[in-house]
Amino acid sequence: MSLGVLLKGLNYHNQGKRVDFWFEFVPQIVMLLSLFGLMDLLIIVKWLTDFSQLPPPSIIATMISMGLNFGHSQETKLIWGQTTLMQILLVIILICVPLMLLVKPLH
Repeated sequence: MSLGVLLKGLNYHNQGKRVDFWFEFVPQIVMLLSLFGLMDLLIIVKWLTDFSQLPPPSIIATMISMGLNFGHSQETKLIWGQTTLMQILLVIILICVPLMLLVKPLH
């Protein structure tokens, strides 16, 4: 998925489409890396954590709570500052969506 987005960004850059590059490619790659980067980080931390005393948290439930509860999860926290990190990434994603949807049609 990231390869396709990167190739699209290279095409926009080579064709000189600055508006498409800055307001379509950049928000898309930021959103992709934010969501899947966080999920990958949570997966790796879950692999490396010993859950012999605690029930292991669900990564799917954690990602869903990111969107529905603004990062507040009832699950066990996997990393220190997880709620703050999820809130920051969610704000970044919420900024990217209007950039992708509004700038090109208005331009």
